[in-house]
Amino acid sequence: MQKALISLGSNLGESLLTIENALNEIAKLEGVRLLARSALYQTKPWGFSEQNDFINALCEIETSLSPLKLLEALQGLEQKFFRVRSENHYGPRTLDLDIIDFQELILDDPKLTLPHPRAKLRAFVLKPLVDLKGDYTFANGDKALSLLQALPSSELEGIKKL
Repeated sequence: MQKALISLGSNLGESLLTIENALNEIAKLEGVRLLARSALYQTKPWGFSEQNDFINALCEIETSLSPLKLLEALQGLEQKFFRVRSENHYGPRTLDLDIIDFQELILDDPKLTLPHPRAKLRAFVLKPLVDLKGDYTFANGDKALSLLQALPSSELEGIKKL
């Protein structure tokens, strides 16, 4: 069994309910055990500001799945919640699930890069991570707290714990 971190986000429909239900569905995945979850956060959209605020959270799991099998399972959950992928990578979505880190694995696959390459730029990932795991160290050696503190104040002002 290996540990992984998953980021959750939603800004379409009943986002609070979607995130809570998604956490429950993650816990039900075969080969997955939910270990911990963060509080919920309301965050300003990243990359494309003309949309609703997001509800974000982060969870830690233990899994017997490989990273690519976990990705496949999470993408199946996104579909269950009617996720539509558009050309606008930063556009609105019913549910977005991202593997942020997977044990001590560094992976550069066309389908999955680990640790998540943009996690270090996003308060909506780092704030819940620091609250949940303290000064977490990613597989590549990056420290979550240092990354969070290095973000521009505008990024930090756009996140609110619910």
